[in-house]
Amino acid sequence: MPASQDLPAVDVELIKATKRYGSTLAVDCVDLKIPAGTYCCLLGPSGCGKSSLLRMMAGHEGVTDGDLLIGDTYSNDLPPAGRRTAMMFQHYALFPHLNCLDNVAFSLRMKGVPKAARHAKARALLRLVHMEDYEKRLPAQLSGGQQQRIALARALITDPGVLLLDEPLSALDPFLRVRMRAELKRLQTELGITFIHVTHSQDEAMALADLVVVMDRGRIEQVGTPRDVFNQPATAFVARFIGGHNVLSGEVVSATSGHALVALADGHRIGLPACGASPGDSLAFTVRADRLSLSPAAAVKPVAPSPDAGPDGHGEITGRVSSIQYQGTHVEVRLALPEQAELLLATVPERTFFDAPLQEGDRVTARWNARDVHALPEAGRPQAAEEQVEPRQQEAV
Repeated sequence: MPASQDLPAVDVELIKATKRYGSTLAVDCVDLKIPAGTYCCLLGPSGCGKSSLLRMMAGHEGVTDGDLLIGDTYSNDLPPAGRRTAMMFQHYALFPHLNCLDNVAFSLRMKGVPKAARHAKARALLRLVHMEDYEKRLPAQLSGGQQQRIALARALITDPGVLLLDEPLSALDPFLRVRMRAELKRLQTELGITFIHVTHSQDEAMALADLVVVMDRGRIEQVGTPRDVFNQPATAFVARFIGGHNVLSGEVVSATSGHALVALADGHRIGLPACGASPGDSLAFTVRADRLSLSPAAAVKPVAPSPDAGPDGHGEITGRVSSIQYQGTHVEVRLALPEQAELLLATVPERTFFDAPLQEGDRVTARWNARDVHALPEAGRPQAAEEQVEPRQQEAV
């Protein structure tokens, strides 16, 4: 029973939307359009403004400046009940004294819908979330995942065109979180409505979203499909936050139509594909951790690549093993590099690593194909220790 049959999904658009709390700027002049029927994830660290943005869409926070359109309706001043949106909160806020059926049907009860009609619709939604056998149970008699399904059914009973989800999986254990991701994606596909989902989990956004919106400090850093955001980060922040990328920077010493050569602070020279940079420019670039190969460093310093080395060549850099972490399917090896504040991360397949294991302190050369280098549109800014973003953590499957 698609809840949106009578009321189809709608676009959500923010135009120069700003949110201030006193002197604190939470959302800074955001422009964003989420097409109807999209599963969109707002992704970023704590305090980046993603929850404030969601609450502005829901009508639980006012828009300080700018405009909010839901469908073709200017919605800045509409009450939450008039926006065609429904909100599923991080803490499910089920009524402890009502059974599952009455929890789901509650909003229809408040609208004066007769008991038989509201219970019929609530039962249909309980079937949709596979909770039809639990209608008489109280919330205290349910697991966390079951409570989430009831909260989801309750949000859907008003036939919203947009479902807003505020970190809905954060209270679940890792194994259940993965299962519930699949359920959310199934429901969004079946219902066809717009889902806008706030999360700080990179894995969650990658698994669920058609559209990822990466935020930092109240601003949007990048909007794109999960694959585009992962493979072509627009900024050093996105590359670090999404994870799986090493960010290096240096000065362009030569550039042609097909190739650029970048000198790092320690003297290494790295060949990159054409990136539009000119000699003397500061340039940041990324290399994916899973595209690095490691080998013991040669006794003599390797010859730097020549300025005319083509983009089909390889890059390399030498450092010392700082840490080794076994992750089951792979081993994470971090290298300390001369004159570089950040550690270089390589994810090495388990079998490859244990065929020739490394030890902390070993001097190692990391190599990569030049085609696996991505030049960033902006130079990477160094981050203070308190600003360092956490690397992407792989969730248990």
